[in-house]
Amino acid sequence: MKHNNVERVWKLRLLALIGREFWVPYSVTLSLVIASTVLSALAPLLFGKIIDVLAYQSDGSQANVLLLVIVYLLIQLTSSGLKEVSNYVAASRSEIISHYLRTILTDRIFHRDGHHSAVLKEDRGKMLSLFSRDIESLWDLFGFALVDIVASSIMISTLCIVVFSISGTLGIIIIAISAVFSIAFYMNGRRVRTYFAAASPKFDRMIGFINSALSGYETIVSFRAQQWASQLINRKSQNVTQLANKAHLRSTTFAFITSTVNIFGLLLVWILCLPSLLQQGPAYVEITLGQFLAVLAYFAMIMNPLENISGSAKAIMKGMVSIERLSSFLRHSQGPNNHPQTSGLSALQARSPDTPVIEVSGLDYEGESEAATKHILNGLSFSVAYGEMIGLAGESGSGKSTLLRALGRLIEPNGGEISYFGTAIGTLSEDEFRQKITYVPQAAALFPVDFRQNITLNEHYDQNGNALRQAAAAASAGAFTVRLDDHLDIEMSGLSGGEAQRLSLARAFFRQTSVLLVDEPTSALDLTNSVAVADSLKAAARQGAVVVASHDKHVLERCSYVLLLSDGAIAERGSHSVLEAKSSLYRSIISSQGA
Repeated sequence: MKHNNVERVWKLRLLALIGREFWVPYSVTLSLVIASTVLSALAPLLFGKIIDVLAYQSDGSQANVLLLVIVYLLIQLTSSGLKEVSNYVAASRSEIISHYLRTILTDRIFHRDGHHSAVLKEDRGKMLSLFSRDIESLWDLFGFALVDIVASSIMISTLCIVVFSISGTLGIIIIAISAVFSIAFYMNGRRVRTYFAAASPKFDRMIGFINSALSGYETIVSFRAQQWASQLINRKSQNVTQLANKAHLRSTTFAFITSTVNIFGLLLVWILCLPSLLQQGPAYVEITLGQFLAVLAYFAMIMNPLENISGSAKAIMKGMVSIERLSSFLRHSQGPNNHPQTSGLSALQARSPDTPVIEVSGLDYEGESEAATKHILNGLSFSVAYGEMIGLAGESGSGKSTLLRALGRLIEPNGGEISYFGTAIGTLSEDEFRQKITYVPQAAALFPVDFRQNITLNEHYDQNGNALRQAAAAASAGAFTVRLDDHLDIEMSGLSGGEAQRLSLARAFFRQTSVLLVDEPTSALDLTNSVAVADSLKAAARQGAVVVASHDKHVLERCSYVLLLSDGAIAERGSHSVLEAKSSLYRSIISSQGA
């Protein structure tokens, strides 16, 4: 119950946020819709009046008819114009709302503490779905569905009032049809919403797998797994399609039932009105020919708003599911920000030279899996002095990458302490922390922009490029530097794995931070470039400290000392030569690199 209340509060907060930002265009749209709808509802009544003048009056009828026709045409023209203007306002507002929601999502994803956003990496399907499918659903909801619902509701109410003013009996019939429709609309809407709610997570998983399959396309081809991937995607797509089709079937059935009820209502109107029109038998309803034609027009007109509501119901239910998903994401991604806005990190350089750049004490980290909780880091303790480069070696799964991510404040340890320059990591503000510490993951992150922006990650960096060339040289020291030198403003394409890795390293060298945390920097490099990068990392350590996870002998032999990790604990520590002499595990690790 408490969880439902919290989710409801966040849905209301999201709706209130949208309402607060866009209440002016909504008010304009509502005013236009009301005016257009009322004028549309008056048109058949005026048309019926014209018929009555022609049918029952002879004296002065031409002047009256001409005036009524002019008024009728003006009403139709004005109503049509107001409707189109309201549609434009609705569409443009919907585009702005979509942009606004994408901005909120982007801000929540990227302007956050690293470890709070780590879950995003594990659920890319949902993120892609939020940015595409859910935003599109809300575009339909706020752009047209809500407008159609409001306009249709106003139209139905106006038609009921006008018909009731013509004949109380006929008014009761049309009101009864509307009431039955409203009840059925509510019951059907709940069911449709259930289907879409069940389809959304399945759609997320499908998009996530497609994204992974495209990223691993070469692996799929190499292992001849195309059929497996295709069948899995098709099966996931079929599950989504089945649930969506159930929702569509209910909506279609609902629309058919609505039409059927209206047809029987129209038949009843004929039965009640014909005796009066033919002047035969008892008159159930006293009505003129013009009024009768107006009532027929109203019964025909009411079908359009009923069908609009039926069609909009689907968009509204999808939109409500998307609102729930967006509000749930905003609630869960909010997370407590335990880091201060300012920390005094700028004063770190003034601390005692004897203070370690990095100090780790009793560091623990537990990872969650479907089977059980796994201890990935177990009581690690070490320190890195100013000017040192230390290496992390170990078999796959020993905890090297996890340790680097903890040092980079991308995950939150379960226990222990990490300090930089004698200052606890938890007391450092996010901005100042990132200004001093750079983390370089093993997988190179490349973006569809030019080389300059890929290195600087700054669209407006307009320097002459010397710093970029120096960073590129430190990362490659080969032909790749020349290529960058000549094409800094050309969008990158066709990079090899080694080039991508060197560009990622150039990005780190360009920042010139005090601390570098680097994961397997030479795994895709040849011997010459591996040695050059190792020398550059050693040089970078003179400005602070470097922690590097590697299997590469050329990197490890340049380290001040190496931590040999096994099952999340430090099995051995010492220089490369010492560990190579006494540890068979260490020898097997560096020999596996092929050095």
